[in-house]
Amino acid sequence: MNDHASHVIIEKPLRGVVDRSVVEHFREIVEQQEGGIVEVPPVLRSQRHTFVHLLSDGLTYLTIVDRELSPLLALTFLRHISDIFHDYFGEVTDVIIKDNFVTVMTETSPSGNISSLPWRRADVRYTNNEVYFDIVEEMEVVADSSSCYNIGNHWHIDHYDHASYAYRAGHRLAYAHPLPVLISPKLRINKDTESRLEVSLLTRQTGGKAIEATRLMVPLPSHATNIHMIYWDAGNISNKERLPLLTATFNCPEDTRRTGYTAQLEFRIDGYAASGLRVNGLALHGESYHHFKGLRSITKSGRYHLRF
Repeated sequence: MNDHASHVIIEKPLRGVVDRSVVEHFREIVEQQEGGIVEVPPVLRSQRHTFVHLLSDGLTYLTIVDRELSPLLALTFLRHISDIFHDYFGEVTDVIIKDNFVTVMTETSPSGNISSLPWRRADVRYTNNEVYFDIVEEMEVVADSSSCYNIGNHWHIDHYDHASYAYRAGHRLAYAHPLPVLISPKLRINKDTESRLEVSLLTRQTGGKAIEATRLMVPLPSHATNIHMIYWDAGNISNKERLPLLTATFNCPEDTRRTGYTAQLEFRIDGYAASGLRVNGLALHGESYHHFKGLRSITKSGRYHLRF
């Protein structure tokens, strides 16, 4: 599967391993077309391989064939995969595919569905099974710039096993815990000259995990003439030698309040649970095989409001 720029998102060999250079050759063909992938025919032959592709929601489902095979069968195969992803996820994007990599790459489907997949045999049995848990915590915060505790978390557990079953359990948990990210703002209002806003991001211990996808939205006084809202995509703010700092100047011809503003912060920390919640044990009943338990924690911002 390729994204809109023909970069590989995931790949799964079914009969032998295809060298990545073959995929790069298909990408070169796409780049040579003025209209991109939409101008490439669904079935394209090269000297040694046949490329069969399906375009859906901006993603390219690509099959590379090196032997005699009906192109219609390959296209039907790709259409089945696309339909399954849409039935399972609803919206299908490169971000959703990456976030659900384990589910996408699973070997089987629930027993009620496996017989409807024409490229897999029925009654598949495995001697081992993997069960994966995602604990996703969304922090809901209302705090001033000197506070360091949140008012609660909303968390849910996503469970995926080797047979593609999934469920989600959501709960709300209120507790006091140091915030992983704070802001240190300095707002100077001057009606005669340029006004100035400085905002630095302060980070706390997150167990060595990176704070990523950081985005700050800061409102300015209503009397500001040239700008009313600042959007700052700070990205990864961990392990910085200096604190990330945003500086903005604006014109404010009238006297206005210097406090009472609320900034909104977004971020994501993979591999970190702010609450310390974890899965200690897992028991499977009615099965004779051994199982492996996998756990991934994710902490991200919910309604994360910081007043200054």
